[in-house]
Order: sequence, then C-alpha cells, then structure tokens
Amino acid sequence: LQPERVTALLASQARGVGLDLHVDGAARYRFLPRIEAVLPASQVVVGDKTLLAAQSIHARVPWRSLWSGPLVIDDLAIEKPTLDVDALRAWLAARPATNAPAPDVRFRIRVDNAKIVSGGQTIAEGVNATLANQADVAAWLARWSPATPTTQLAPPVAGTLDARALRIGATRVEGLHVEVGDDETRKKP
Repeated sequence: LQPERVTALLASQARGVGLDLHVDGAARYRFLPRIEAVLPASQVVVGDKTLLAAQSIHARVPWRSLWSGPLVIDDLAIEKPTLDVDALRAWLAARPATNAPAPDVRFRIRVDNAKIVSGGQTIAEGVNATLANQADVAAWLARWSPATPTTQLAPPVAGTLDARALRIGATRVEGLHVEVGDDETRKKP
C-alpha cells in the first residue's frame, strides 16, 4: 500500500460526484490497530467554492488490502471540518443528470468538532457525528434533487449527531443530540 493510492481513491470518488479533493502535503500511514491513511489539511472544492475544509482526514482500509482485492475504504474520520452549506446547495443544484453509475462509498464516517456555515455566518459549531451507511449514500445522492420531491429526503444512514450550538435565525439551541436510524435499528437490543 502506498499513501498516494488512498489519496487517489478518495480523489477519484470525489470526482465521480463532481467534486475536487485537494490535500496539502503528503499522506502518511498508521498500521495499528488498523491500516489508516492520514491526509493532512484537506479541502473538497466545487468550482471556485470550498465546500468542505478539514484539519485532517483519516481513511481506514481493511488489512486484506495488503494481500489482494481492490482497495476499499471502510471507515472515514474527518477532524475539525468546516462545511459551507451555500457551496453544498450550489453543487447539488448544478449537478447534471447522468446515467453513469455513482461510486459506491459504503463506509462509516466520523466527524469531530465540525463547524457549519451559511451566508458567511456560523449556524452550527462543535458538531460531532458518527454515521454508518445502511445503503449506498452516493447512489442516494445521485438520485436526490432539490427541485424534485423524493420519498427519501434524508440519506440512508444511521448513527448519532451532537452539536454544542446550533443557530437558526434568531434562535440558538445548545446541547443538541440526534439519533438517526430506522425502526429495525431501534428494535435491536
């Protein structure tokens, strides 16, 4: 395994949905307890707008990647990201219709200490999330359109989300905790 292979895989998956991944510096590996590629300061860009900027991205791959099979990311951790909602909306609205298959990005994602901005204002801070795909999020995203109502408004994920503070207009909410899942997930002990 070479760090540039994981970077190239992530960049390829980003390009597959119309985004560019920029990494400042060389990626490095950790091998215990799992194989992990660490990408330093990274940005996901759409056009001339930064959709997501992160202090670092950690991509974990299974040990079997050393011996055979395709390189598959099974866990992604993003540290101190800033998400620009306006750039996200612009990207979603500008995505062309395509029959090309979306990349399959079925992995667990963890976000630590995120900030969400819109209109140049912070709307959420101290956001921590742990989410896992229940289906293919990229395929859901390929079908999603802001102009067309959909039966599945939220992506097919399950997990938890916490925010230190959330601002909606003049309202500020502190200490928000959300659990996402379907009825089957909640029924299991």
